[in-house]
Amino acid sequence: MISIIRIALFSLLACIPEPALADSQQDLNRYIYNSLLLSDQPEEIRMAARAAGRASLDDVAILDTMAANLWRYRYLHQDKLVVDTLSWLAKDLGLSGNPRYRAFLLQCRNEFSGNEKLLNYINEALEKLPAHDIPGEQSFDIEKFDFVKVAESLKALQAQYPATGTPVTDIPATTSLHEALSKLGLPAAIDASIRRESAMHFASWDASYLRIWYPDSGGIRFTYEKDDGAGWQALDHWPILTSHPIRYTGKDWGLAYALWTTDRVLLRETAQRLYRSRVSNTEVLDVIADRLWLSMEMPDPAFSDAYAWLIKVLELSQKFRYKPLIRELIAKSPDKKVVRYAEDAVNKINSGANDPVHERYSPEPIQQAQ
Repeated sequence: MISIIRIALFSLLACIPEPALADSQQDLNRYIYNSLLLSDQPEEIRMAARAAGRASLDDVAILDTMAANLWRYRYLHQDKLVVDTLSWLAKDLGLSGNPRYRAFLLQCRNEFSGNEKLLNYINEALEKLPAHDIPGEQSFDIEKFDFVKVAESLKALQAQYPATGTPVTDIPATTSLHEALSKLGLPAAIDASIRRESAMHFASWDASYLRIWYPDSGGIRFTYEKDDGAGWQALDHWPILTSHPIRYTGKDWGLAYALWTTDRVLLRETAQRLYRSRVSNTEVLDVIADRLWLSMEMPDPAFSDAYAWLIKVLELSQKFRYKPLIRELIAKSPDKKVVRYAEDAVNKINSGANDPVHERYSPEPIQQAQ
């Protein structure tokens, strides 16, 4: 009798489906790569293109977004980072072996005729594609591509595979990205962590990592293990200040979460990255201002260097909107380094005499949350 019950229980357990993401590798890849490809940060688009090439992805839903980015950034093909990004995108279209992109790459070849590096990558990609013609309706048409529809498809996937509420700290190191998302559900944001690394104190480089973010828990950083074929593997966790709202309505949510991190190294790296890219987007700058305003309420000497870089980002933006906040930092911050950088910045920001008062930064959302 007991054996019969055991057999019945085993049969019942065998019928219980695996978590929703276990059998949806295509959906998972579309969410990961298209999230990065929709970014306004060329570093993230480049990372998506490099990882997709390593994984030999041939999903048209991803390749079409790559092709659209190749065209979207065509006017910036003299920028070194953008050229490297576009080269990877062209390479991936060639590696796909899909004749769908042949006519489009020929169009790009004419567009990039003045850039030898890009032209070489496009010609190499064309050599990998079948030379025969395919029906026009099967060819990629940039005029019919819609970034908004791609964003809507990502929201639909989030609804289909919602976050489970499992803490990110429950995901141990070396866990695969697929396994992590099977336990956590799809994240609110995916972005790239750009970290300056060095070896033996004489060589340095920018290393890129994948990050996933959850509003009530924080983020996990992944590294791509190419040599052993393991793909994306968890490396470490990035907690965030969950008790304060993130004032942000843009596309790069991962960037906003990184600015709200409790990890001083990540905050400094994020600030340095924004400084190098000369960010001027008010949505992002407001998140920086919120974090600096909170630094007066929650001072921490360990974050002095990160806060100094955030002040430099506001200074570089030359927006008078943040000058009153910088003056307040001078008057109220207990951190001498913060005060020193604020004093240097306050004299370099435009006067803003004609700026409407209502357009000046206000910490009201943060004050309301306290």
